[in-house]
Amino acid sequence: MAPVNEAFWKVRALRDLAAAGTATDAPEFRAHVRDHLAAAGAAQAAMREDLGTSWPQGAGREP
Repeated sequence: MAPVNEAFWKVRALRDLAAAGTATDAPEFRAHVRDHLAAAGAAQAAMREDLGTSWPQGAGREP
């Protein structure tokens, strides 16, 4: 759950920046986007590991 919670808090931080009127091309906003994408990737990897799948490696191949 830790990686999923981290991704959740990162997207909340992005929401707060957007609500405050931070421009999407502002360095602070871009840094938060990178942080969120990294956290979301970690959450996806953790979920895949929990499910026992290697996706997307081998995507498009027959099982």
